[in-house]
Amino acid sequence: MSKWFSKLTFQRKVLYVIIAVSILAVVVSVTPQQINIVTQQKENLITQSRLQAKLIGQISAAGISFEQTDAVNELLASLKVSPNILAATILKRDEFTQELSVFATFGPSVSVENFNKIIDQSDLDLGEEHAYIFEPITLDGSIIGYTVLTVDLKDLHNQVFNSVFLTIIAVASALAIAFYISNIAQKALTKPIEILTETTSKVAKEQDYGLRAEVISDDELGMLSRSFNRMLDELERYDLQRKEQEDEIIRLNQSLEKKVEMRTNELKNANQKLTDSLQQLQNTQKQMVEQEKMASLGSLVAGVAHEINTPIGIGITAISHLEHIISELEEPFYQGKLSKSNFENALRNLKECHNLVFSNLERAAQLVKSFKMVAVDQSSEEKRLFNLKNYLSDVITSLRPELRKTNLTLELNVDASLFLNSFPGAFSQIFTNLIMNSIIHGFNPSDTGLILISAKLEEDTLVIDYKDSGKGISADISQKIFDPFFTTNRDTGGSGLGTHIIYNLVTQALNGSIELDNSAEQGAHFIIMIPWEKVKAGTV
Repeated sequence: MSKWFSKLTFQRKVLYVIIAVSILAVVVSVTPQQINIVTQQKENLITQSRLQAKLIGQISAAGISFEQTDAVNELLASLKVSPNILAATILKRDEFTQELSVFATFGPSVSVENFNKIIDQSDLDLGEEHAYIFEPITLDGSIIGYTVLTVDLKDLHNQVFNSVFLTIIAVASALAIAFYISNIAQKALTKPIEILTETTSKVAKEQDYGLRAEVISDDELGMLSRSFNRMLDELERYDLQRKEQEDEIIRLNQSLEKKVEMRTNELKNANQKLTDSLQQLQNTQKQMVEQEKMASLGSLVAGVAHEINTPIGIGITAISHLEHIISELEEPFYQGKLSKSNFENALRNLKECHNLVFSNLERAAQLVKSFKMVAVDQSSEEKRLFNLKNYLSDVITSLRPELRKTNLTLELNVDASLFLNSFPGAFSQIFTNLIMNSIIHGFNPSDTGLILISAKLEEDTLVIDYKDSGKGISADISQKIFDPFFTTNRDTGGSGLGTHIIYNLVTQALNGSIELDNSAEQGAHFIIMIPWEKVKAGTV
């Protein structure tokens, strides 16, 4: 309803409002009065009929008692003069059986069955053309019968119809008056609004703020028109200022475009220089990372070479002694002077030399094997299947020359059945750098300490714990620990790339993550997590 009313023109709205208010005023003023009149007439009719029924019952009581039916019929016949009484019936109640029977009638009588229906009703029904009024007939305090009057309601209905008809006429008259008044009001109210509407449409369509609305009255609508004209004055002045500002903006934009073009060219040149510098820096960083790797590999070669020298030297000494024993046996043997005791003594010395040479050569071969495996992996980027515990043992073996210079104990807590299909070179470089960092930065040369490496599977993640019991890492350093070229040991040749290389290998080569745990009370604690789908388990 509200949407429909909002779509109407102002004239229609005024018309409908005036008509609605007029009709409502008439209905409110006339309807209660008509309802009151009809209600009063109903009450008067019912009251009058009940009085008549009571009066007839009192007069008929003696006739019923003495069975004077004719007298009672004559009494009922006197009701012909009452225009609203259509019929009357006297019902007698038997003194012993209490049953009712028709004693006297005027007009159509009411049967006992219909009376029982009537007496069961709690309210009087005035909806039909007639209604029944009944009153008990008493004698000495006992009910001896009932008076039943049939009341005609046609006159009452006619009065109600006349009342409704008068109300309709009043409403129709009010509607006609309201329509007439609304036409007069429309001309007085909507004309200024129509002028404002037309002027507004022209201004919006033509963008001409020089137009003005005609003022035809001095009332509120006239004030509205004058206010609208003043608004147009302001808009016209603002439009002129806007056009001047637009011209100024165009001139500034043209100048600004030239400046922007110059600045853009300068920025392009600066960006190109920055790009070249960044590329050069990245290349330098890459070269330094490779140099760090090669330095680590060189240190590994030097350490292993030193380690191999010992068993090889022992083997050479044993072989020289073996040659001496053989030369001592040759002369007595060819001269036939070789005694049993000399032969047994020489044989025992030969066995000792053999065992010494064999054990040292086997040790050297194991060192060469471990060195070869680790060195090849450090220089290779290929993925292969390997046992994590055995491989870390080889890495530790390659670092044994450095570990022997310290009082450190290195423990490996890794499941022997854990196989990885990954990049062993990355693991070698990671743990070589971690162990060397602990040796160089974590302990003094005379310190006794522990390095513990643990690894376990947690659902789809390989979790590696690296801990040492050294000096630990302070909070201010831990924030920069993985930054490139950051070192606290630059005076002794530190490059600051060790932990940065570890970070890159873990996050890029192994697609994992590494973090420094500062909650430990002593030592350094690194946690490395690698997705298990990137390092699948297998068997060899």
